[in-house]
Amino acid sequence: MWGFAGDLSQWSILRWVYLHVSLTLTCMNRRDFVRSAGGATAAAAAGSAASPSVVAQAEARPDFSGFLDSVDGGYEDYRGEQEVRINVGASGNGGNFAFSPAGVWIDEGTTVIWEWTGEGGAHNVRTYSDSPLDNIHDLNSGSSAGGSDITYEHTFEEGGFTGYFCKPHEGLSMFGAVAVGEDIAVIEPSPNTGWPEDIAHSGVELHPHWHGMIAGLGIISTFVFTFYVVKYGASANTGTGRDSWCLRVALRTAISTATSRPARALLRRLLSFF
Repeated sequence: MWGFAGDLSQWSILRWVYLHVSLTLTCMNRRDFVRSAGGATAAAAAGSAASPSVVAQAEARPDFSGFLDSVDGGYEDYRGEQEVRINVGASGNGGNFAFSPAGVWIDEGTTVIWEWTGEGGAHNVRTYSDSPLDNIHDLNSGSSAGGSDITYEHTFEEGGFTGYFCKPHEGLSMFGAVAVGEDIAVIEPSPNTGWPEDIAHSGVELHPHWHGMIAGLGIISTFVFTFYVVKYGASANTGTGRDSWCLRVALRTAISTATSRPARALLRRLLSFF
């Protein structure tokens, strides 16, 4: 690419990086170097302050024993509430065939009110005897019915789990579950340090073409920086003969280490300007 195909090996790129850094440290006066380093340090510190070192931890959730896996409707923690409402016929499971929320965690003595949305046909609420849960409470709203003015309520006095379903839409996974009290099985979240479990799978995978373009841009930026420093010195107002001398030495070194003829020709062309 741009006549540098023979120079884009890892070793060649490392040589260019070394020359670029050596050029900067050798030709930049002390004041400019300290100012640049201080700015970089301040930017890094600001970035560290803006990024929290510990990712917020997820909260424990009731262990519904897989009963709500692949069931739409979501989950809510309603502990501390005396009355909770659940929509019957909410959007989910391929239509309006969901309880929303499908899973809830409440305290003993909390009243749950199921409210029909009028969508998805006729529904009912019944304890699901085939669920893997304890089914502490017996839920039964009666025969299935449709409409938006229907409600069913139950007060959960005892702790434990109860799974329920809509009989007409059992085949569409219209399930729900209620967890009551603190003495129940819960799923504790795993510690999250913010790092991926497998660091090899982090970041963004780059196509090989991008690697070549990045290497080429790095080489070009080195040439541009070199021209600027030789033309104007370490800064726009502090050019010295020493700057030109050290840069000419660096360019001659680069010419001697370049492995391709186009690279050497371009470097000689650059050197001729000075």
